[in-house]
Amino acid sequence: MRNKYLNCIIIFFIFLVSQEILYAQAPGGINANLRLWLKADAGVITNGSIVTTWQDQSGGGFNAVQNTVSKQPSFTASSEFFNGNPALNFDLADDAMTTTASITSRPYSFFVVYNSTSTTVTPRRAVQGSNNWLMGPYNNISRFYAGAFVDLGDRAIGTKATINTGVSTAAATNNATFYFDGRIASVGARVTATGALGIINLGGAGAYPAQTMGGSIAEVIAYNTNLTAPEKYRVESYLAIKYGVTLNPEVSNKLC
Repeated sequence: MRNKYLNCIIIFFIFLVSQEILYAQAPGGINANLRLWLKADAGVITNGSIVTTWQDQSGGGFNAVQNTVSKQPSFTASSEFFNGNPALNFDLADDAMTTTASITSRPYSFFVVYNSTSTTVTPRRAVQGSNNWLMGPYNNISRFYAGAFVDLGDRAIGTKATINTGVSTAAATNNATFYFDGRIASVGARVTATGALGIINLGGAGAYPAQTMGGSIAEVIAYNTNLTAPEKYRVESYLAIKYGVTLNPEVSNKLC
């Protein structure tokens, strides 16, 4: 009986270790069609307290860079707003980073963990494309724009970390959905918004460089495919556990 109990413990330990290894390799263990993965606890290259390069963890080498010193975000090694995890801080003036990753067509699934440290009610963007595409604190509200606003425009954002998810299918209409901390926050099931990002940028870089960030970003994840509902939930669960965000329990119920 003792050996049987010990074997169970060993098997459970091996399972936990294997899960940690899997999750370290990809967000929530979902690796297929991973286009960009920036996380502030890996691959951040600094010059003093400012960030010059944020290395892509997807394996594609699509690093976020900023060569102009005045536009480089600062780095916080342990942020109280992100459950003690690190984050990159973008000032409201001109901080910006540009990647070489691009998503030029639908479908795609996009996740970003960020907050807003500014209460300025102006158009701002945590992530934006070389096309007119955004996710972030637009007018201090969590918004997702892809040729049309997908969100309800009612999710105010502050210093608390939030997980924003934007999903777009290949359908001609009713193709885009926005999720705020796992909860659907778009009109109906889907909204018609056919835009794609183009090149992925952070803060004041991209199609609208004047619409800067004024907050912090901890993680950015992009897939050039539609994740299944269980896959999306696994990525959101990985982010929620890491950053201390409570997901809406209705999400898990929908997977049963």
